[in-house]
Amino acid sequence: MNKTAAKFVGVGGFAAGLGITALMAQINFYPPINAESFNYSRTITTGLTYQIIMPFATASPAIPNPRHSLTIQNNQISGTDVCYVIFGNNIQPSITPGTTTTSSNITVQGQTITVASASIVLNPGQAYTRYFPFVNQDVIFATCSTTGDSIYVDIQ
Repeated sequence: MNKTAAKFVGVGGFAAGLGITALMAQINFYPPINAESFNYSRTITTGLTYQIIMPFATASPAIPNPRHSLTIQNNQISGTDVCYVIFGNNIQPSITPGTTTTSSNITVQGQTITVASASIVLNPGQAYTRYFPFVNQDVIFATCSTTGDSIYVDIQ
């Protein structure tokens, strides 16, 4: 191997070493925690009408980020019943639990659309999952196609 190739390998090895160091620093920045799981599953009281499935996550000095993971799943395993999930501080005042339906209009970032169009749509068996530090702390609203459908909700 000539001197130029040796220099290139040496620089590449140095860069790879920096990459590993940066990765280790990131891992140490978010140390693992021993978190309990809490099941907040719900039965839909009125089909296509939003209800609160998770209240706002209240932070405290001891727990600045109370939700470390979040999973929401449409529990229907057959058929065509879909579930709609929506959250965000900017839409919360526009949704009235038990009254707002999927066909109701809301304004999101200056655009008027139906609540269903602003929602995450979960097909039967499909789940929405987020992990720390990307876990939503807002109030979470959801509904499904039919009264009596169930939606699985789990937080850590």
